[in-house]
Amino acid sequence: EQALQESEEQFRQLANNIPQAFWITNLGRRETTYLSPAAAGLTGRSMEDLYRDPRNLIRSVHKDDRRGVYEARKRAIQGGYDLTYRVVKPDGSIRWVHDRAFPVRDAAGKAYRIAGIAEDITDRKAAEERLLHLAHYDVLTSLPNRVLFYDRLGQTLAQAKRNQWIVGVLFIDIDRFKNVNKSLGLSIGDSMLLTIARRLARHLNAQDTLARLGGDQYAILMISETDPRQIAMLAERVRRALRTPMKLSGKEIVLTAS
Repeated sequence: EQALQESEEQFRQLANNIPQAFWITNLGRRETTYLSPAAAGLTGRSMEDLYRDPRNLIRSVHKDDRRGVYEARKRAIQGGYDLTYRVVKPDGSIRWVHDRAFPVRDAAGKAYRIAGIAEDITDRKAAEERLLHLAHYDVLTSLPNRVLFYDRLGQTLAQAKRNQWIVGVLFIDIDRFKNVNKSLGLSIGDSMLLTIARRLARHLNAQDTLARLGGDQYAILMISETDPRQIAMLAERVRRALRTPMKLSGKEIVLTAS
């Protein structure tokens, strides 16, 4: 009895103090038999609320992710699951959860419980998304960078080949941009690059891609299903847009582009 009490106390101390939510479901009665206190923080619901109606755990899952969670729970009896999904708290905030579950079997090898550990990975997910954004987008303009542009170019060429579309690529280099940085300073130069990006974006269609390849170099990927003149007209609109004077810090600057 003393050994059993010590074992239960160790389990209680562990489950009550780890940041992950630990849970156990009884397959026979289809009810949650145990939830660690971290489940309340993860879902934003009280422990009384979660125990009173175990369906509140599923209700906390983002509506777009519920089907995946349902399907994973069905498979859990065979070999468990490893799943990432979103949880919506009562205040509307969204958290990302990594949930791992495994079947608990009796002496005959029959599963009679499902146990799992759910962990809030929102911060990790945000860090991964930031790294992914930095790898594929320009820091200054938030436009696709060279890596992402070439990836989209490859996909577009393959799609155009299948559909017999016409693809146009514009490579745009701002003339004498280095002189602007030297005479007016880097902050004015950065403001100019942002203004150029906004001007170019206004002339594109939804399926076109505008990228900053680096420095003062931009690229536009365009698709025309049948008429190559559409690409030529876009190129002319881009040239006119860049020739329009821009005012930065009280100075009027006229640019040309190749």
